[in-house]
Amino acid sequence: GFSLSTEDEEGWIKYIEGPDRTGTYLEPYSEYVNAREYDTIDYVYGLNINLERTQDSDGKATKASEFGGNATEIANAEKAFRLSAVRKLIIESFDLPSYCDSFGLDENIEQQYMMNTYVPKGFVQDDNGNDYVTTHYYDVYQEHHPELSDEEVANKLKQGQYNNIFMFADAENDTLKPLRDAAIAEIDAWNTANPDNKITLPVQMEYFSVWGQEESKLYDTVLIFEWNKRLNGMYDAESFTKPTSPYFYVIPTSDLTATNYEAASNGGNFDLSSTWGWGPDYGDPMSYLNTFAKNGDWGSIFNFVTLETVPSYSLVNGELVMTDLLGSYTEKVLEANSVYDNLNERYHLFAEAEYQLINELHIYRPLTMRGQGWNVSVSRAAGYHSPSGSYGLSSNRLQGLYVIDGEGITRQERLDAVAAYNALKAAYLDAHGSINVYD
Repeated sequence: GFSLSTEDEEGWIKYIEGPDRTGTYLEPYSEYVNAREYDTIDYVYGLNINLERTQDSDGKATKASEFGGNATEIANAEKAFRLSAVRKLIIESFDLPSYCDSFGLDENIEQQYMMNTYVPKGFVQDDNGNDYVTTHYYDVYQEHHPELSDEEVANKLKQGQYNNIFMFADAENDTLKPLRDAAIAEIDAWNTANPDNKITLPVQMEYFSVWGQEESKLYDTVLIFEWNKRLNGMYDAESFTKPTSPYFYVIPTSDLTATNYEAASNGGNFDLSSTWGWGPDYGDPMSYLNTFAKNGDWGSIFNFVTLETVPSYSLVNGELVMTDLLGSYTEKVLEANSVYDNLNERYHLFAEAEYQLINELHIYRPLTMRGQGWNVSVSRAAGYHSPSGSYGLSSNRLQGLYVIDGEGITRQERLDAVAAYNALKAAYLDAHGSINVYD
């Protein structure tokens, strides 16, 4: 079998659109296309700001190869990243539509994999069987936004969409201007307070991209261009260079190739990245939220996570006020993790920490999780007979998997098989009270 994508134009026309081009992702032309929604848990990928690229004695980012990095530019970006309003502008200016275009999906549901939480929906349940995200995180979000109804919160945070999170902006409606003004105000305040250590404009930032690979360059060219438009409020610009960028200038990671990109990525040798994802080890919010706590799991990639103190500055009443960026977040994560006898309390505390991470620290924004979303594929395999031992070294590997002669199984036949399976399962559960998979 194989999955289908718009990048395979011939296969897309043959199976999805059909000769008259009327088929869609949701209603494919071929009856043999298995179109369904995934609901599994996978890696959650996000946009990261790397506050401290590790540097060697020469001022270049530490690396296994000769991957470049201008020491002056790196140091300048790191100073700017210490400012809360700058980080917020960078995160909010990221162009989600351009990012989603790289998935090669139908334009009507190209954002299907989008995540608006770090802990995935359906992954963690409390003592009452309530989902952590739709119960505890939604509640905390509403506590911070009491003007929103339950339905509005659910619509804003639901997976598979970015329209209610994405800040649309253009020349006529520059919704990012208040964030940009706040960022420039903090830079001005920093420069006033630090005349011998000023932040110079534009702040050049390297976005992790394998520029030597045509596919990456194809999509990232558009993404970076739109990002620079939004960062600088230059919506009619036809191109960007450093001299023509007044405030910020995003470029792809320099000198990065297919042979040295892994060392650069693993070493945190970038300023901005959307290539890293985290997969859970166990069914608790701690599995995700510990990653950004001090000395947490992301410390091996993002050096600032290992620091005892991460200075972060905000402009308060005209004065720059410093706080420890990960201090209160780490305290909240540790407090939540210390509660063992009440899952409702534990998860509410974790939800408070998650809200802070996503909405207040401005170092990370969840982007995608491929485990959930719409998928279209063609396969002659039918695995409904036995779901156990389907891979690995199990002696039962592939037992119970049927391969159908001819074209395969139609979409309706698959739906009927799933319905029959669910009916039998429900009837057994009704009769016996439980299903013991070991019998």
